[in-house]
Amino acid sequence: MLLNGQSLRPLRREQLLDDSVNTLAERLAGHDFVRVHRAEPIVALRRIGASTEVELASSSQSSSAASGRAHDTLSPPPTVKTIRHETPTQFLAATGAFLAAREALNNMFFGDVGDALGGRYSGGDNLWLSAHEGDEVVGAALQTPPYELAFAYGSSTDAVVALAREALSQRVDALDALRASPAHVSALEAALDRVYERVEAVGIYELTRVVPPPPVPGRMRATVAADLDRVVELGLGFADETGAVRSQGSALVARVEALMRSGAFVVWELDGELVSLAAARGPTPRGIRVSWVYTPRELRGRGYASALVAALSRRELDAGREFCFLFTDLANPSSNRVYRRVGYRQVGEQGVYRRSRSGRRPSPVAGERA
Repeated sequence: MLLNGQSLRPLRREQLLDDSVNTLAERLAGHDFVRVHRAEPIVALRRIGASTEVELASSSQSSSAASGRAHDTLSPPPTVKTIRHETPTQFLAATGAFLAAREALNNMFFGDVGDALGGRYSGGDNLWLSAHEGDEVVGAALQTPPYELAFAYGSSTDAVVALAREALSQRVDALDALRASPAHVSALEAALDRVYERVEAVGIYELTRVVPPPPVPGRMRATVAADLDRVVELGLGFADETGAVRSQGSALVARVEALMRSGAFVVWELDGELVSLAAARGPTPRGIRVSWVYTPRELRGRGYASALVAALSRRELDAGREFCFLFTDLANPSSNRVYRRVGYRQVGEQGVYRRSRSGRRPSPVAGERA
């Protein structure tokens, strides 16, 4: 798997436990990170934190004054301190070990950092947030507009409230849409005195062993330059039916083309026709996410998607990864059956929520970051 033009070598469990946060970040992204030495990670974290807090002090005060009425009801414990990191590298250096403790549930965070380092999220409105109690990381959140503010699994309730306050002080619309567990949303509703409506239930699935599906004709293969038109067609079909990609028009075509050039896509080929699409992307320390799974309607029910997901997952495990992940729309029983059939099991659930201002159910928003 290539990330930023460099080969990603999956981490074994013993490597993960032995590596410093800095080394973890370097392996994931291939970038120079703020040095966090194994012998003194807390000193380095404090140094990063102090620098960030000083840099943000004046802006935080001014933004709090401007938006104070918006979050007067928020009252996180004074022992929880939050940091807005200027870069995704700083964010991952601070939170990498915390996120990796629940790697499957937090796989999206690693994927977003990798995407940001690859130039996908280049705007200044991105939020890379961490919460700390003393020397301990107790929570993390991020937002890469137009996507919703996401809270990491493992974040304490106090940390979620503190992170929400920090996000709101930085962006007045930061809390309009959330991606979080039901428990976290309930805590935020109580703290903010506002109501959120769940617009999508997202299942988080993990696979450690492939269950071979019934054989179907055809084979999996990597995409080549001559496949571009068909891959774009399949990618646009995926985006249109799932709503999982916020890009539109030429930007969406460019996104599909970029993923194809990166080597993320594979296809199921039958008699020279590409009948199903999938991608492996968003690497984590020990795994990778499967996404962009799509078969045109007229070709469904023949086992192509099951065969492709199984073959792609097996390829990644054979390459040394310990597991694969994927997100599902829990309201779609067909896709969930496909994934369970080849060995995926649900390990968590989160919701995509939108603030309700009228008491009516909001319009749907996408649940998966493709």
